[in-house]
Order: sequence, then structure tokens, then C-alpha cells
Amino acid sequence: MAAVKAPPPRRSATSIGPRVRVEPFTTERTSGDWTVTWRIKNEGDRPIHLLSAQHPHSQFRTPETKLDQDVSPGAETDVALPVRFNESPGAIVENPFLILVLREADDWRFLARVRVTAGKNGEPIADASVVVTVQKVAGHLGARLSMWTQKIARSWSGCGADEATEASASKRPRVWSPTCSKLMRKNCSSE
Repeated sequence: MAAVKAPPPRRSATSIGPRVRVEPFTTERTSGDWTVTWRIKNEGDRPIHLLSAQHPHSQFRTPETKLDQDVSPGAETDVALPVRFNESPGAIVENPFLILVLREADDWRFLARVRVTAGKNGEPIADASVVVTVQKVAGHLGARLSMWTQKIARSWSGCGADEATEASASKRPRVWSPTCSKLMRKNCSSE
């Protein structure tokens, strides 16, 4: 009789990356605008360094704000952000979130999603639960992708650019042409 081998234990999503708790925000009014304050707690055993925060939702918006805060293991800190929120009392905004970028050996992006309701004075009120996901931020991948995109764009300039523009408008599939050794579309002048 063959022995049944147990599958390897699954790694818990909570064990990936730094252990950070994000509490629902509190709100206060400052000179006609709203400021929300998120409580961030480092539940890990290594210090973290907060780099930036933002609210990208169109109805609950804060542009990227640079931070420079260290949070020791077991400690907590508040992150206060001005927010653009102009909803009528009782309005519900689904899925606005805080993007918090921090460093713990590597850079990490935390997305803290919360449901927001406009209070009786139009103030943003956070729901009691916050759903947090974490992603490792890739090295300089963004810069590399940008350079690669620019290189491809330059390769189009000398290779039937007018036809490439026309092909783009008609959504023709991209084809790799070894004769031109550039990324082109069908009907490119050098094919």
C-alpha cells in the first residue's frame, strides 16, 4: 500500500510581507476641508518606515503625500491626510482606499479598502471594517517598463508610422517582423 503524502502547508496571506494593522479612519474638519486620520500599527517584529500615502478614488481623493515616519515593532502612529469629499448626507462611496507605501527591508504597498458614508454634515465616515491587501513593490520595474515602452515607440517612428497609426486606429494585432527587427503591425511598409 502506497503512503499518502500530505500536501505542503499553504502559506497564509497574513504571513506575506510586514504585519501592519490599519484601523478605520477618524474625521475632522479643518478650515472648510476634511482631514482623515488612519491609525497604523506595526504588528511585526521589525521596524517599518512609512514612505507615502494617498487616496486615489475620485469621490474620496488625496494626491500622493510623502511621509517620513518610522514605526517600531508593536508601536502605532497616525497618518493624517486632507481629503476631497463632497458627497450629500447619506451617500455611500464604495471601495475608496488608502494606498500606503512602506519599507521593511523591501518596499511594500498596502491597500486598505473601506466603505465610506457621508454623515449628516457631509463628513466622510468610515465603515467599521477595513480590508487590507499587501503587494511587494518591484525594484525599478516601472522605470524599466517606461524605458522599454519609449524604445518601442521610437522603433515605430521610422517604420511606416502613418500606417502604424492607421493600424492602431483599426485595432489590428501586433506582429513581430524579423526583416525589420522592430515591433510592427500588419501592413507596415517594410514587411
